Amino acid sequence: RPPRSTLFPYTTLFRSLAAADVHVNCDGGGSLQRAIAVARPGATILVRGTCNENVTIPAEKARITLEGAGSATISGAVANLPTVSIQGRDVTIRGFAVTGGYDGIEVARGGAALIDGNVVRGNGNFGISLVHDASATIVNNVVRENANAGIAISSSSSAWIGFVSFQDAAPSPNQITDNGQQR
Repeated sequence: RPPRSTLFPYTTLFRSLAAADVHVNCDGGGSLQRAIAVARPGATILVRGTCNENVTIPAEKARITLEGAGSATISGAVANLPTVSIQGRDVTIRGFAVTGGYDGIEVARGGAALIDGNVVRGNGNFGISLVHDASATIVNNVVRENANAGIAISSSSSAWIGFVSFQDAAPSPNQITDNGQQR
């Protein structure tokens, strides 16, 4: 076994490569988009407050988690853009209220996401949309009062809705109500 002094540089290197949690307080002037820009693969972005911005997770971002803890809000500042656009892979968005954009959460252009435990409401088109070869697992969400359908899947996209895998012992249903296509 090599002496501890030989291992020390490698231990330090691996710790520096590990993704750190990123904290954003939007009520205190923080920006979720800036946090996404600096987040490394594997990072969890812990969000507090109301983020009045449209955010994009670009294709080069992977294994990013946005965590709202059931109390954070992302409110689209520009109504003709998605409030949250996910193009990265293995992205999780959990515990947010998502409102004010054209689509609430859009997964697009090969993006892959877990959309879990959010309230997606009051968007100008779809609550959740998957387009252009996107994929998502959509569980435990409330999707309501969007101008068009609650969930829309098109352009060679696919989704697991209400369960994560065939091995699930119980479903993880979404509540999809009062959207424009249901009236």
